[in-house]
Amino acid sequence: MKKNIIAVIFLLAYCHPVLAIRVTLFLDTPTYIERAKDIVIAKCTSEPEHIIDGGMYDVDIIEVLKGDRPIGPCKVFAVEMMKKGRTYLLANSGGQVGDTDFLATAQVSVVAVASFIDLEKLQHKSLTDQLHMIFSGRLYELHRQLAPLLAEKELLDKAVADRTDNLLVTTMPAQIDQLYRTRAREYKQGEVTYLKFDAKHMEWSRQSDKKGYLYFQEPETRMPKWEFALLPEKEFEALKGKKLRLRFYGMYTPGSGQSIVVSEGQVIAARHTDEPTVAYIMKLDRQENDILFVRYCIVKQPGKSTS
Repeated sequence: MKKNIIAVIFLLAYCHPVLAIRVTLFLDTPTYIERAKDIVIAKCTSEPEHIIDGGMYDVDIIEVLKGDRPIGPCKVFAVEMMKKGRTYLLANSGGQVGDTDFLATAQVSVVAVASFIDLEKLQHKSLTDQLHMIFSGRLYELHRQLAPLLAEKELLDKAVADRTDNLLVTTMPAQIDQLYRTRAREYKQGEVTYLKFDAKHMEWSRQSDKKGYLYFQEPETRMPKWEFALLPEKEFEALKGKKLRLRFYGMYTPGSGQSIVVSEGQVIAARHTDEPTVAYIMKLDRQENDILFVRYCIVKQPGKSTS
């Protein structure tokens, strides 16, 4: 706990100037122009070594589209990352971070200028047209980058459409008469709070009064050993007598992260990758502060090896 407190204090001290920054949402181009204190085109000349919710960049201003910034070197605090040597459209939301008052913190305040954009031709256009040309150029680049990725995704979606290794199917109706109980506060390993299923541990942490996180990684090895399947049922009784067909999702399933969000009262299935034919059907009975009370039953898929 002491280490955690020290780490939090360090982060607060390091990020203190950033905490007061408000990120403004993008609505439309006219509002974007009205809100911006300065709008410039600049070349990034250096990148920060450490980026925590933004970083300080050195840029060389090439063109001033709005405001009275001088041409030449300028320090910019930006939330979005920039690459050294690349030219960007930058919009200043105003404020102060360190020794700069150029804060590119609003949405769309850092936009890479496409290499085919002729900056000299932009000078003879209205500010709105200048921005639209830069936005369109960047959009074209993104479409070019995304096209092969989307094509690959479509093919891979087809390739795994008949996947079965993430399925658990019971041939007999679910028997839920024998229920077990566990709770997250009962078992701890250092600062990690976890549920215990036989000799297996599943990490849980509190998100809010009625919600928490279940993690794919097991506490001991930090390996992604747990997989989860969501169920529409709210009570065990609704599962009684049913043949179950559960599709499990792991840490490396597309769209997954480090954990899933679960709520008090939810019914969810989990399995450990060391025993993929055994599932724990859990009812998250109630959550009291940092304690999660769980009832569960065990279902098995016969006819397959667990190795």
